[in-house]
Amino acid sequence: MEGFNVQECAVGDRPALLVQGHVETERAEWAGSVSELIDDEVNARNTTAAAVLLIKTADGVT
Repeated sequence: MEGFNVQECAVGDRPALLVQGHVETERAEWAGSVSELIDDEVNARNTTAAAVLLIKTADGVT
């Protein structure tokens, strides 16, 4: 997925996988509604960061 990185790592002695990154939009979803309300163009961008850390347990479950 574009904007995301996958990294093998460890948490203590347990293997893990970190997926982290961001999603960016050209225009925030609400910008069109506000533009209509004020009768002027609103060009706000949106950037959202996210991450997930998957840790393998002692019995092999993630």
